[in-house]
Amino acid sequence: MILETLGLPKIYDIESFSTEIGLSPKILYLLSQKQYLFYQNKQIPKKDGSSRQISIPSTSLKLVQKWIKIKMLDKLPLSDFSMAFRKGKSYGIKKNAELHKYDSYILKIDLKDFFHSINKTKVFYLFKGVGYNNLIANILTNICTYEDRVPQGAITSPVISNLICKKLDYRLSGVASKRGISYTRYADDMYFSCDDEILLRKAQNIIYKIIKEDDFIINNKKIKFMSPHSKKFVTGLIINDTKVLVPKEMKRKVRSMLHHAIATGDYNNIDSIKGYISFISSIEKDYRIKIEKYCEELIDKKQYRVSNDLVDKYNNNNFLKTKSMEYIQDTEFNEYEELIF
Repeated sequence: MILETLGLPKIYDIESFSTEIGLSPKILYLLSQKQYLFYQNKQIPKKDGSSRQISIPSTSLKLVQKWIKIKMLDKLPLSDFSMAFRKGKSYGIKKNAELHKYDSYILKIDLKDFFHSINKTKVFYLFKGVGYNNLIANILTNICTYEDRVPQGAITSPVISNLICKKLDYRLSGVASKRGISYTRYADDMYFSCDDEILLRKAQNIIYKIIKEDDFIINNKKIKFMSPHSKKFVTGLIINDTKVLVPKEMKRKVRSMLHHAIATGDYNNIDSIKGYISFISSIEKDYRIKIEKYCEELIDKKQYRVSNDLVDKYNNNNFLKTKSMEYIQDTEFNEYEELIF
């Protein structure tokens, strides 16, 4: 009954799962019982000198995970306070910052090893809770976890993390709203804001207690308390007099990349340039006009008139032709997040 209400596939045994997904029972068994055959681990260096483990699923496993995501996980309701890994104007990096831009004081809490803190048992009860029996819940859990936890690198991990944190979001929002505090969560970053510094500081203990009760670890080194006398960063964006802006460092990088391309005629990184322009334009609506003017000024300089091909590239809008940002996925911003987080 629950499966039907939620519009989820009616799967009760390995045979019905095999029929529904179009794979043999043998393949499903291998994917769910021999996960180590279908993952490749990579260590990605972090800014602080440590490394982050990324577990990359094979193409076959990724396709099955994508099916589970689309047919099951994406149909389950999330909390309104979860802002990451979601489509639409009501969510995302910019919207998350906007929800705190009018408050004088902001508390940011970072959760350490976010995905890896979500264990296999929690994922099992997620699938069990929406109506699947023990057998199917166990198979789905095995396909979506690796080394007994949610892997960073699987396509299902972001939405699973949001679903697992649903109860936590509502508990924290309840504590916050009673005190007149705004709360949002962007993946592993939690934000609390209000105009009363003492009130926000007093709320910290109960906030920490609730987070720890949900088996998440607070990264004490990354706790930030922002006031009117300090720079306010929310999801990597700057809040300045209720305006949400992209840090100047990113804009300088774009100008430098454009300068190099126009001065040398080397357009190998044009896709990266367009990606940055698209991202910044989604935050600051007037940025496109400014960067167009900058391009025009560079091209007008005699020393950069290396060929007619350069002018043609600009006239054909090759620098600035970028896709619409209205429904862009947050995961498309991975390249840019290193600069703003």
